Amino acid sequence: MQNKTTIQCPNCATQIDVNEVLSLELEKSLTQKHADELENNRQKT
Repeated sequence: MQNKTTIQCPNCATQIDVNEVLSLELEKSLTQKHADELENNRQKT
């Protein structure tokens, strides 16, 4: 079972799924970190 945590925007009342936002940020961060490490390894060879 997955808990769904939402917050409501105080300006427009849109419901925002916090778990989705955090997941996307983590994915973006890990993807960038992997790309940076790959580029560093390519430059070393």
